[in-house]
Amino acid sequence: GYCADLTRVVPVGKIQETSFQRAFSTLLEAQVAALELIREGVEAKTVDQKVREVLQKSGFERYFIHSLGHGVGIDVHEEPKLSTQSTAILCRGMVVTVEPGIYSPEWGGVRLEHMVLVEEKGCRVLDTLPEIFDEKGGENRA
Repeated sequence: GYCADLTRVVPVGKIQETSFQRAFSTLLEAQVAALELIREGVEAKTVDQKVREVLQKSGFERYFIHSLGHGVGIDVHEEPKLSTQSTAILCRGMVVTVEPGIYSPEWGGVRLEHMVLVEEKGCRVLDTLPEIFDEKGGENRA
């Protein structure tokens, strides 16, 4: 069989930490920027760099401590790597993760991950689980 890889963060109880809320909103923006860029022929490192630009504008880049993503197939972590050091070119039919994360020693971490299929003119998100978070600081229950 084939592997899958998906991450969601589910706060439990009342979330009042504005840094956490700002991080979550920034990650949504970064993920959208990455998804808009992924298509056949794009350098994998370009997608990682775009996400880092979004995080830098919000002051969160130093809290992004891993690469943006990786291929998924028979193994959960395969080539291509979506990282600043990658030399890979995205090809139609590849399945990759897009998983920006922000990890703060003060309040914890948040990561959003989708698996996407690289297509000729874009990408298709393969999962249907929504990003779960009430940005107004409301209660969420796992």
